[in-house]
Amino acid sequence: MRKQKHLDELWSLVVRLRTENRHLIDKLNHVSECHDKVVQENVQLKEEASDLHQVIIDLRLGSPLPSLRDLEEVTCNTAHLRAESSNYSITTTSTNMLH
Repeated sequence: MRKQKHLDELWSLVVRLRTENRHLIDKLNHVSECHDKVVQENVQLKEEASDLHQVIIDLRLGSPLPSLRDLEEVTCNTAHLRAESSNYSITTTSTNMLH
């Protein structure tokens, strides 16, 4: 009787672990799909940034306006954008509190 109870407990554990394993595999597949989508979007955004950079260069070279030719190259990174967004959010919140 004691061995049967132990065997039942072990089978219960096997079933629980298999179920948990399936859930983990599902989560892993979902994360992998999301990662693939982000990688694809990143490639598209890099191509778009490159195209826009080329447009700016073309505008500078072909422009009769000295102001366009004298523009400094502005580098953009996500840390700068996040900081800018954060500052905007804080300013907007503060402004909204005043009204």
